[in-house]
Amino acid sequence: MPRVYHVLIRGGVSDRALEVMRKGMTLAEGEKLAPVEIRVLPGQVHDLSGVSRNAGPPAGQRGTLLEMTLHQGYDLETNFGQADALQISVNVTPGSNDGIPTGTYTIVDMNEVDDLEPETAIAGLYEYGGYYGTWYYSTGKHIESAMKEGTVEIENEGLDFYTINATFKDGYGHQVKASYSGKLLFATVEY
Repeated sequence: MPRVYHVLIRGGVSDRALEVMRKGMTLAEGEKLAPVEIRVLPGQVHDLSGVSRNAGPPAGQRGTLLEMTLHQGYDLETNFGQADALQISVNVTPGSNDGIPTGTYTIVDMNEVDDLEPETAIAGLYEYGGYYGTWYYSTGKHIESAMKEGTVEIENEGLDFYTINATFKDGYGHQVKASYSGKLLFATVEY
């Protein structure tokens, strides 16, 4: 789904810089960005005095307003074809070395708790251009939906083989039910 941003930059922007953004670029961290639709909004020159958190630009320094349409995001058609997908993020007991422990994981919102307890699933959150927590995606219906409540039952049968039964709801009350048995692709993130 395209996202439109208005970005205020210091000074002007060269045609070369616009062309680089239009073709796609690689960030310093190594992430490759898709091409960006970009246009300079005519007549949108602003005084940047006092805008910066630091000392700020000299008085009278000008800025230009850009409209940027980003088509960045996880491409389900490339990665999963026409299938629906469910991204589930769970918090396990520290030191769990044998995969995801068997249990029932209840969704919690990271913004509403001080600490994530073990055996919790993390509610979906879109932040800084990334999809975090538990999400439902459908390429056929063009849906990206953050799961906000519900549970997932996980049975670890050994050798990365799992049985999963999930019942979730998004923020609008739409229900998603899913079941899966097989090997999982998962990542371990430790804080």
